[in-house]
Amino acid sequence: MVSVEDSCSSSCSNSKNDRRTNTSPRCSVSNYMGSSMTKLITILLALLFSTPSYSKLDDWSKRDQALFKSFIALNTIDTMQTWDMLDCQRDNPKCPLREKNVILGPRPNKTDVLMLKVVTTYGIYNILDNLDAEKYPKSRTITLTLVNAMYINTVHNNFEAGLRFRFMF
Repeated sequence: MVSVEDSCSSSCSNSKNDRRTNTSPRCSVSNYMGSSMTKLITILLALLFSTPSYSKLDDWSKRDQALFKSFIALNTIDTMQTWDMLDCQRDNPKCPLREKNVILGPRPNKTDVLMLKVVTTYGIYNILDNLDAEKYPKSRTITLTLVNAMYINTVHNNFEAGLRFRFMF
């Protein structure tokens, strides 16, 4: 999800988008978050890929399969909207859009965004796949419905902020 930065708010850059020269606490946190992102995602990927998966998506109910595919589609749209924001930041030094995800920081790069999406999608799949369907028969459906509702809201908010997504071949 992105936000439009207020024109009166201060930025981390002292000059020409160089955040490295500003030592304010706010900027230090965002710089630290960006620099440690690759390490964090690498650790999460290692942990997630070491977790066994008990069934295939084909073993899920048709409804849950459709909800998970919707989750993938919404996640893809959100990723492409975020990349649109990153292109705005790259092409326009006065771009008012900022990422609101605290893990990524206000100005992430495309690799970090993609890696975070892959890790969270794989993590959600494993969590949902490992649920005890006999003990909690509706938990997968309820969880996917709630996650999709949150992503619909995120995609809508991104659209309202002016972000679009496009496919280019």
